[in-house]
Amino acid sequence: MTFDLDTLQFATLSSRISYVLVFALLALRQRDDVYILHWLLALIFSILGSLIMFSRPMDDILPPVFGMVVYGLFGASLALSWSGLRRFHELPVHAPSVLVLAVLPGLVYGCGMGSGLWPRLCLALVFLACSLPTGLALFECLRAQSRDRLWSQYFAIGSFSVYFMLFVLSVVILAATDQPMMSVESAKISLTIDQIAGILIHFAYLAMAGERSNLRLARLSQRDPLTRLFNRRGLSSRLSHVSIAGSAVLLADIDHFKAVNDRLGHAAGDEVLAQFAVLMSGVLRKTDLGARWGGEEFLAVLPATSAAEALAIAERLRFAAAAAPVAVGGTLLPVTVSIGVAVVDETEADIGPATARADAALYRAKAGGRNRVCGLDLAPSVADDGAAASPRRPPGALSPLAS
Repeated sequence: MTFDLDTLQFATLSSRISYVLVFALLALRQRDDVYILHWLLALIFSILGSLIMFSRPMDDILPPVFGMVVYGLFGASLALSWSGLRRFHELPVHAPSVLVLAVLPGLVYGCGMGSGLWPRLCLALVFLACSLPTGLALFECLRAQSRDRLWSQYFAIGSFSVYFMLFVLSVVILAATDQPMMSVESAKISLTIDQIAGILIHFAYLAMAGERSNLRLARLSQRDPLTRLFNRRGLSSRLSHVSIAGSAVLLADIDHFKAVNDRLGHAAGDEVLAQFAVLMSGVLRKTDLGARWGGEEFLAVLPATSAAEALAIAERLRFAAAAAPVAVGGTLLPVTVSIGVAVVDETEADIGPATARADAALYRAKAGGRNRVCGLDLAPSVADDGAAASPRRPPGALSPLAS
């Protein structure tokens, strides 16, 4: 079954206008997602270019000024598609580069035709210029896919691959053969391919935005909103992809935390929790997993870590907390932590038993005077007397709060 040119033109315009309405609604609802605005403008420029081109016979060579406008609009559409992808992947956009890519197709056509250059060569230069933002858009999709997999992005990869190959093939045909460059039949083929690829690209954009939003929601559900560390659910999810054999577990509890809330209020308590989370993230290694275990308790899983290494990391965390009093209401609030340490036995399938041992060690650290590191089944910590090993409080700091 074949379609006449008018039907294909109508289908091309109507599908793009439908996508414009969808992207316009998304742009209004998601004002912070600037990439949607880029893709919306790309669609609008594409429609304007198509409307102008469809107003003339398809087997006509476009006059210089007319062609400069049409190909400039198509170039802007491709350039904005590329810049939208960069913003989607949270990469910077160099505005002058986008501008150059946008005006280049129209500029080479207008200047070439105006200077009497062979029309076939002018069109070849236009397609070559259009292949640049198309190739860059394809590169962005491939590069991002290797880092942060989105299944919907494969539609964009496939569609931009088709566009890129068509542009390159057109350059080869125009430069190396004498095939007719403007005909109704070639216009039908081009519009059919453009219709299919265009639908796939814009579907991919919508699907990518939706898929990433769902991934963000899933990630947020695995994070503690105050400390940005994993919650229990998030830690469990990450541990399902990590070998726990030979791992160590740290369970840290902020000393006298209830007194902080009672005397200074929950806002001060939240500040203490947030600052300790930052300290903990700074002390832990890239391979370690930190989580807010509940209340003022924090858990860290240290993969491939010996008992001695775990005790040393715990002691660094204890010292970092004691050395960084929290500013609350113009005063400095000293904060200390007690930490229990345990090692996952090679016969254990999960961190549950080691966490229980770390909890018992934490209880011993609390009972022994707080501000210390303990491990029930490990060698003694660096300092038996945590208070003696703690750094001196800075001048003006509050006295330790009673429990």
